[in-house]
Amino acid sequence: MRSSILSLAAALGAGIALAGPAQAGAAPAPTAPPTGVEAGFQDFARQWMTKLRGLEQHRPRVAAGPGSLVFTYRGYADEFRAELQPTGVASAPYVGLLHYTERTYTCTSLESTRCTLAATQPVTEIFRLQGGRWTY
Repeated sequence: MRSSILSLAAALGAGIALAGPAQAGAAPAPTAPPTGVEAGFQDFARQWMTKLRGLEQHRPRVAAGPGSLVFTYRGYADEFRAELQPTGVASAPYVGLLHYTERTYTCTSLESTRCTLAATQPVTEIFRLQGGRWTY
C-alpha cells in the first residue's frame, strides 16, 4: 500500500521521481528533512484539516431513505499524521503525505444533534513542496 502511494505521488508530482531503495553505487540515503520543512508541512496539514472540517460542516447530503429522508455529512477525526518523503529533484524536493480518517454520519433531520457514525474511511492525500509552498 505504501509503495503504491509513493508511486502515485511520483506520477502526480508532474514527473517528480521519489527516492527509491539504495542501489549499489547510488548516492547515500538523504538525511532527515530540515526542521523548517517539517514544521512547515505540519502547519500546512493543520490548516488543511481545519479547512476540510469547515467545508463539510455546511454541506449535508440528502437521500431518500426507507420511509423518510436521510441526511449524511462527512467529518474528520482530530488526529492526523504527516509524513515527508524526499524526491531527489531540486525544483520539488519533498512530497508530503497527510493521513487522516474520514467519518460519514447519518442524521434523521438537518437540525438533529444526535447523528450516527455510519462509516469510516482512511484517507491519504499527497502534496508537493514546490517553490517553497505546499501544493495539492
